[in-house]
Amino acid sequence: MPNKNFELLKNRWPQLYEHANFAEKYVHTDPHTAIIKLRCFAEQLVGILYRELNLPCERSDGFFEKLKSNIFIEVIDENIVEKLHAIRMLGNKAAHGRSVHSDDALALLRDAYLIGQWMFKTYSGSTYESYPAYIEPCHPDIGLNALSQSNKELEEQLEKVKEELLKLEESEQIAQNQALELKKELDQVKLADFKEASSRAVSTFDLAPENTRELIKLHDAFSEYNLTDGQSLLVDKLDSFLSNKEESVFLLKGYAGTGKTFITKGLTEYFRAIGRNYVLAAPT
Repeated sequence: MPNKNFELLKNRWPQLYEHANFAEKYVHTDPHTAIIKLRCFAEQLVGILYRELNLPCERSDGFFEKLKSNIFIEVIDENIVEKLHAIRMLGNKAAHGRSVHSDDALALLRDAYLIGQWMFKTYSGSTYESYPAYIEPCHPDIGLNALSQSNKELEEQLEKVKEELLKLEESEQIAQNQALELKKELDQVKLADFKEASSRAVSTFDLAPENTRELIKLHDAFSEYNLTDGQSLLVDKLDSFLSNKEESVFLLKGYAGTGKTFITKGLTEYFRAIGRNYVLAAPT
Protein backbone atom coordinates (compact mmCIF):
# COMPACT_ATOMS: atom_id res chain seq x y z
CA MET A 1 0.00 0.00 0.00
CA PRO A 2 1.57 3.35 -1.03
CA ASN A 3 2.37 5.96 1.59
CA LYS A 4 0.07 8.96 1.93
CA ASN A 5 2.69 11.32 3.30
CA PHE A 6 1.93 14.00 0.70
CA GLU A 7 -1.51 12.93 -0.50
CA LEU A 8 -3.38 15.93 0.91
CA LEU A 9 -1.26 18.34 -1.13
CA LYS A 10 -2.34 16.77 -4.41
CA ASN A 11 -5.56 18.67 -5.10
CA ARG A 12 -4.43 22.23 -4.37
CA TRP A 13 -0.72 21.95 -5.18
CA PRO A 14 -0.28 19.05 -7.62
CA GLN A 15 3.27 20.04 -8.57
CA LEU A 16 4.40 20.04 -4.94
CA TYR A 17 2.87 16.61 -4.58
CA GLU A 18 4.65 15.35 -7.70
CA HIS A 19 8.05 16.61 -6.54
CA ALA A 20 7.72 15.08 -3.07
CA ASN A 21 6.17 11.84 -4.27
CA PHE A 22 8.97 11.37 -6.80
CA ALA A 23 11.62 12.04 -4.15
CA GLU A 24 9.99 9.53 -1.84
CA LYS A 25 10.54 6.75 -4.38
CA TYR A 26 14.29 7.31 -4.59
CA VAL A 27 15.44 8.23 -1.07
CA HIS A 28 17.15 4.84 -0.69
CA THR A 29 18.40 4.05 -4.19
CA ASP A 30 19.27 7.52 -5.50
CA PRO A 31 19.60 10.12 -2.71
CA HIS A 32 21.05 12.75 -5.07
CA THR A 33 17.96 12.66 -7.27
CA ALA A 34 15.63 12.55 -4.25
CA ILE A 35 17.26 15.57 -2.59
CA ILE A 36 17.25 17.62 -5.80
CA LYS A 37 13.54 16.88 -6.21
CA LEU A 38 12.97 18.04 -2.64
CA ARG A 39 14.90 21.19 -3.55
CA CYS A 40 12.36 21.68 -6.37
CA PHE A 41 9.55 21.11 -3.84
CA ALA A 42 10.93 23.74 -1.47
CA GLU A 43 11.68 26.40 -4.08
CA GLN A 44 8.28 26.06 -5.71
CA LEU A 45 6.54 26.19 -2.33
CA VAL A 46 8.34 29.44 -1.47
CA GLY A 47 7.34 30.86 -4.86
CA ILE A 48 3.72 29.97 -4.13
CA LEU A 49 3.89 31.74 -0.77
CA TYR A 50 5.36 34.87 -2.32
CA ARG A 51 2.64 35.05 -4.95
CA GLU A 52 -0.23 34.10 -2.64
CA LEU A 53 0.78 36.67 -0.03
CA ASN A 54 2.01 39.33 -2.47
CA LEU A 55 5.37 39.45 -0.71
CA PRO A 56 7.80 41.98 -2.20
CA CYS A 57 11.08 40.95 -3.77
CA GLU A 58 13.56 42.12 -6.38
CA ARG A 59 13.55 40.81 -9.94
CA SER A 60 16.94 39.22 -9.45
CA ASP A 61 16.07 37.50 -6.16
CA GLY A 62 16.69 33.77 -6.11
CA PHE A 63 15.67 31.11 -3.61
CA PHE A 64 18.20 32.18 -0.96
CA GLU A 65 17.29 35.87 -1.19
CA LYS A 66 13.62 35.03 -0.76
CA LEU A 67 14.31 32.91 2.32
CA LYS A 68 16.34 35.60 4.06
CA SER A 69 13.93 38.44 3.24
CA ASN A 70 12.81 40.28 6.38
CA ILE A 71 9.14 40.13 5.40
CA PHE A 72 9.35 36.38 4.73
CA ILE A 73 11.03 35.77 8.08
CA GLU A 74 8.38 37.89 9.79
CA VAL A 75 5.45 36.03 8.23
CA ILE A 76 6.68 32.42 8.07
CA ASP A 77 7.29 30.30 11.18
CA GLU A 78 11.01 30.21 11.99
CA ASN A 79 11.15 26.41 12.12
CA ILE A 80 9.64 26.20 8.64
CA VAL A 81 12.23 28.70 7.36
CA GLU A 82 15.03 26.60 8.87
CA LYS A 83 13.75 23.48 7.13
CA LEU A 84 13.55 25.31 3.82
CA HIS A 85 17.14 26.48 4.27
CA ALA A 86 18.22 22.90 5.01
CA ILE A 87 16.55 21.56 1.87
CA ARG A 88 18.06 24.37 -0.19
CA MET A 89 21.59 23.82 1.12
CA LEU A 90 21.62 20.04 0.79
CA GLY A 91 19.79 20.36 -2.53
CA ASN A 92 22.63 22.53 -3.81
CA LYS A 93 25.11 20.03 -2.42
CA ALA A 94 23.44 17.18 -4.31
CA ALA A 95 23.11 19.21 -7.52
CA HIS A 96 26.86 19.95 -7.47
CA GLY A 97 27.76 16.29 -7.12
CA ARG A 98 28.92 16.43 -3.51
CA SER A 99 28.51 13.40 -1.28
CA VAL A 100 25.01 12.88 0.12
CA HIS A 101 23.50 9.77 1.64
CA SER A 102 20.13 8.09 1.93
CA ASP A 103 20.00 9.19 5.59
CA ASP A 104 20.18 12.81 4.39
CA ALA A 105 17.41 12.18 1.87
CA LEU A 106 15.23 10.49 4.49
CA ALA A 107 15.71 13.35 6.96
CA LEU A 108 14.84 15.96 4.32
CA LEU A 109 11.84 13.94 3.17
CA ARG A 110 10.47 14.01 6.70
CA ASP A 111 11.09 17.76 6.85
CA ALA A 112 9.25 18.17 3.54
CA TYR A 113 6.36 16.18 5.03
CA LEU A 114 6.25 18.53 8.04
CA ILE A 115 6.40 21.58 5.76
CA GLY A 116 3.58 20.10 3.68
CA GLN A 117 1.49 19.47 6.78
CA TRP A 118 2.03 23.06 7.90
CA MET A 119 1.11 24.38 4.44
CA PHE A 120 -2.04 22.27 4.22
CA LYS A 121 -3.28 23.10 7.72
CA THR A 122 -2.48 26.80 7.36
CA TYR A 123 -4.44 27.18 4.14
CA SER A 124 -7.27 24.76 4.88
CA GLY A 125 -7.81 25.68 8.51
CA SER A 126 -8.19 21.95 9.22
CA THR A 127 -6.01 22.05 12.30
CA TYR A 128 -8.06 19.61 14.32
CA GLU A 129 -8.70 17.03 11.63
CA SER A 130 -6.39 14.05 11.38
CA TYR A 131 -3.45 14.38 9.01
CA PRO A 132 -1.87 11.20 7.60
CA ALA A 133 0.86 9.99 9.93
CA TYR A 134 4.34 9.98 8.44
CA ILE A 135 5.44 6.60 7.15
CA GLU A 136 9.11 6.19 6.30
CA PRO A 137 9.63 4.66 2.85
CA CYS A 138 10.75 1.05 2.95
CA HIS A 139 14.04 0.09 1.38
CA PRO A 140 13.32 -1.63 -1.95
CA ASP A 141 14.20 -5.31 -2.11
CA ILE A 142 16.52 -5.48 -5.09
CA GLY A 143 19.61 -7.57 -5.72
CA LEU A 144 23.10 -6.24 -6.37
CA ASN A 145 22.96 -7.25 -10.02
CA ALA A 146 19.76 -5.34 -10.60
CA LEU A 147 21.25 -2.33 -8.82
CA SER A 148 24.40 -2.44 -10.95
CA GLN A 149 22.38 -2.70 -14.13
CA SER A 150 20.37 0.35 -13.20
CA ASN A 151 23.36 2.62 -12.49
CA LYS A 152 23.38 4.07 -16.00
CA GLU A 153 19.65 4.68 -15.79
CA LEU A 154 20.09 6.43 -12.43
CA GLU A 155 22.84 8.65 -13.85
CA GLU A 156 20.59 9.66 -16.73
CA GLN A 157 17.76 10.30 -14.28
CA LEU A 158 20.00 12.50 -12.14
CA GLU A 159 20.95 14.65 -15.13
CA LYS A 160 17.28 14.93 -16.05
CA VAL A 161 16.38 16.10 -12.55
CA LYS A 162 19.20 18.67 -12.59
CA GLU A 163 17.80 20.06 -15.84
CA GLU A 164 14.35 20.13 -14.25
CA LEU A 165 15.71 22.18 -11.34
CA LEU A 166 17.19 24.72 -13.77
CA LYS A 167 13.90 24.95 -15.65
CA LEU A 168 12.02 25.37 -12.38
CA GLU A 169 14.31 28.22 -11.36
CA GLU A 170 13.68 29.89 -14.72
CA SER A 171 9.90 29.44 -14.47
CA GLU A 172 9.89 30.79 -10.91
CA GLN A 173 11.82 33.83 -12.14
CA ILE A 174 9.25 34.42 -14.88
CA ALA A 175 6.33 34.02 -12.46
CA GLN A 176 8.07 36.36 -10.03
CA ASN A 177 8.54 39.04 -12.69
CA GLN A 178 4.93 38.71 -13.80
CA ALA A 179 3.77 39.20 -10.21
CA LEU A 180 5.98 42.28 -9.88
CA GLU A 181 4.40 43.77 -13.00
CA LEU A 182 1.04 43.77 -11.21
CA LYS A 183 2.54 46.00 -8.49
CA LYS A 184 0.29 44.62 -5.78
CA GLU A 185 0.59 46.15 -2.34
CA LEU A 186 0.99 44.20 0.86
CA ASP A 187 -2.35 43.27 2.35
CA GLN A 188 -1.66 43.57 6.08
CA VAL A 189 -4.98 41.96 7.01
CA LYS A 190 -4.22 38.99 4.78
CA LEU A 191 -0.75 38.63 6.30
CA ALA A 192 -2.15 38.82 9.83
CA ASP A 193 -4.74 36.16 9.02
CA PHE A 194 -2.05 33.95 7.50
CA LYS A 195 0.23 34.29 10.52
CA GLU A 196 -2.64 33.43 12.86
CA ALA A 197 -3.57 30.39 10.77
CA SER A 198 0.09 29.36 10.67
CA SER A 199 0.39 29.62 14.46
CA ARG A 200 -2.67 27.43 14.90
CA ALA A 201 -1.26 24.91 12.43
CA VAL A 202 2.17 24.54 14.07
CA SER A 203 0.57 24.15 17.50
CA THR A 204 -0.99 20.85 16.42
CA PHE A 205 2.20 18.86 15.70
CA ASP A 206 5.91 18.70 16.49
CA LEU A 207 8.15 20.37 13.90
CA ALA A 208 11.23 18.73 15.49
CA PRO A 209 13.58 21.67 14.80
CA GLU A 210 16.49 20.00 16.58
CA ASN A 211 16.59 17.27 13.91
CA THR A 212 16.92 19.85 11.13
CA ARG A 213 19.71 21.74 12.90
CA GLU A 214 21.72 18.55 13.37
CA LEU A 215 21.40 17.79 9.67
CA ILE A 216 23.26 20.89 8.45
CA LYS A 217 27.05 21.22 8.67
CA LEU A 218 29.11 24.35 8.09
CA HIS A 219 30.77 22.83 5.02
CA ASP A 220 27.31 22.52 3.42
CA ALA A 221 27.19 26.31 3.06
CA PHE A 222 30.12 26.06 0.63
CA SER A 223 29.03 23.01 -1.38
CA GLU A 224 28.57 25.10 -4.54
CA TYR A 225 32.21 26.19 -4.50
CA ASN A 226 35.66 24.65 -4.79
CA LEU A 227 37.49 25.86 -1.70
CA THR A 228 41.24 26.33 -1.62
CA ASP A 229 43.16 24.19 0.86
CA GLY A 230 43.45 27.20 3.14
CA GLN A 231 39.75 27.99 2.96
CA SER A 232 38.81 24.37 3.62
CA LEU A 233 41.12 24.30 6.65
CA LEU A 234 39.56 27.54 7.90
CA VAL A 235 36.05 26.10 7.63
CA ASP A 236 37.21 23.04 9.58
CA LYS A 237 38.61 25.27 12.33
CA LEU A 238 35.44 27.37 12.42
CA ASP A 239 33.37 24.21 12.68
CA SER A 240 35.46 23.00 15.62
CA PHE A 241 35.20 26.40 17.29
CA LEU A 242 31.42 26.50 16.98
CA SER A 243 31.07 23.07 18.58
CA ASN A 244 33.48 23.89 21.42
CA LYS A 245 31.58 25.26 24.42
CA GLU A 246 34.77 26.38 26.19
CA GLU A 247 36.05 28.77 23.51
CA SER A 248 34.41 32.17 23.01
CA VAL A 249 36.65 34.09 20.57
CA PHE A 250 37.66 33.24 17.01
CA LEU A 251 39.94 35.76 15.28
CA LEU A 252 39.72 35.64 11.49
CA LYS A 253 42.57 37.45 9.78
CA GLY A 254 44.43 37.29 6.50
CA TYR A 255 45.68 39.20 3.52
CA ALA A 256 43.27 41.00 1.19
CA GLY A 257 41.79 38.71 -1.42
CA THR A 258 42.18 35.48 0.55
CA GLY A 259 38.43 35.02 0.96
CA LYS A 260 37.59 36.33 4.42
CA THR A 261 34.39 38.02 3.22
CA PHE A 262 33.45 34.92 1.23
CA ILE A 263 33.88 32.66 4.26
CA THR A 264 31.96 35.10 6.46
CA LYS A 265 29.09 35.11 3.97
CA GLY A 266 28.92 31.31 4.11
CA LEU A 267 29.08 31.40 7.90
CA THR A 268 26.10 33.76 8.13
CA GLU A 269 24.20 31.56 5.67
CA TYR A 270 24.88 28.59 7.94
CA PHE A 271 23.67 30.52 11.00
CA ARG A 272 20.44 31.39 9.19
CA ALA A 273 19.90 27.75 8.32
CA ILE A 274 20.23 26.55 11.92
CA GLY A 275 18.37 29.49 13.45
CA ARG A 276 21.40 30.75 15.37
CA ASN A 277 21.56 34.44 16.28
CA TYR A 278 24.75 36.28 15.39
CA VAL A 279 26.35 39.72 15.32
CA LEU A 280 29.08 40.65 12.82
CA ALA A 281 31.82 43.03 13.93
CA ALA A 282 34.53 44.27 11.57
CA PRO A 283 37.35 46.15 13.36
CA THR A 284 38.76 49.06 11.35
